[in-house]
Amino acid sequence: MSLRLRLTIIYTMLLGGAIITFGLMVYGLVSLVLIQQIDNSLVSSANQLVERLRITPYNQFDPRPIANYETTDNLLFQVWGADGLLQLSRPQGITNHFDQAAIDSGRTIIQNSRVNSVNLRVLTVPLQTERSPVGVLQVAIALNLVQVVQNTLASILFLLALLAMVISGLAAWLTTGRMLAPLSTVTQVATQITRADDLSRRIPVTDNRSDEVGQLIQAFNETLERLESLFTMQRRFLADVSHELRTPLNAILGYAEM
Repeated sequence: MSLRLRLTIIYTMLLGGAIITFGLMVYGLVSLVLIQQIDNSLVSSANQLVERLRITPYNQFDPRPIANYETTDNLLFQVWGADGLLQLSRPQGITNHFDQAAIDSGRTIIQNSRVNSVNLRVLTVPLQTERSPVGVLQVAIALNLVQVVQNTLASILFLLALLAMVISGLAAWLTTGRMLAPLSTVTQVATQITRADDLSRRIPVTDNRSDEVGQLIQAFNETLERLESLFTMQRRFLADVSHELRTPLNAILGYAEM
């Protein structure tokens, strides 16, 4: 794997991790705000219903005070008696507890529940008079809209993250290619010098190149210059030695011929 590809992958992964972290934070914040709004609506509706509820002498809830209570389309509520029987409900078709675990706990609690394949946010409020507990009120709102918003937001964030990673990967590929281009030139020149034994070649470098790559090229050129100087001195030394040895050898050959 080339250095250019490795740098591109590392940069893309780092940016992708940052984008995913930011997306998760946005997703969590939006979900928290939506759930908080639903909880506030549940608390407000529960307070209004508690104010309207009336107890008959037979320890039953009178449905008449809340008969005209106007609710939103997705607001549901149930009133369970102390005997565990359903006394009031809207809509009337649902006879199961919105949240059985919350009723068993005997305390005011808001949590998610699932009834008939529908996810609900349920507020459970124990009802009691000065004499004794008289029942439990459960107010619920379907989470269909919240789930649609969450799914849409997740899809948008995923597509944005994917697009950003593709663009950043392409930009990193082009940028690293431009930055590492002098290294390719260094490799080519070094290969040519090795094959041709030509130490006079130098790597071209621009004047405004003062980064690590420019320093490397400058050091490489200085090394080539030093090597060329050493090889030149070696050639001169060999030429001088050869000349000095040739003079006595010629005299010896002359005496030998005589």
